Amino acid sequence: MVPGRAPGLSYSYPPGWSTASSSFPSSFTFMVAAISNQRLRNPCFHHGNVYGCGQPLDSLQPAAMLVEWWENGDPRWLLADQPGSPISVDGLPAKMEQGASALPACSGLEATSAISVVVARPQAPGNYVEFVACMRGPHLSRQTSLAMAMLNSARFSSG
Repeated sequence: MVPGRAPGLSYSYPPGWSTASSSFPSSFTFMVAAISNQRLRNPCFHHGNVYGCGQPLDSLQPAAMLVEWWENGDPRWLLADQPGSPISVDGLPAKMEQGASALPACSGLEATSAISVVVARPQAPGNYVEFVACMRGPHLSRQTSLAMAMLNSARFSSG
């Protein structure tokens, strides 16, 4: 695994994988990193006065995976209101959804399985980090293990 870094977050991912990130942060949601065993494109565009960001690829190829790290904020957001099973990521409270219930996070990518985790940032109420792993079979058990290793490699800091 090789190290990856974003503001307030460090993580690991497999060597040789493609990476991308949003270049236009917004007030409430910001993709800090995208990682895939498939070639990624810049997810953001700028045409005149129009800025926007989307997915860094159109669809997953067979046996491909896309992992995204997001910084999100909403003054009304509470971990207790989120679906999923309670877990801990780098000592922080989190909730995880896996399988079919997490697939909406991978809409349009032809994913066959997914993992979605929200991690509360207690030092900043209403702010949270989201980890999304979109996977397309075959070899889903291997991809799931790799996604969990990437999630468990996460280390959060305040900066």
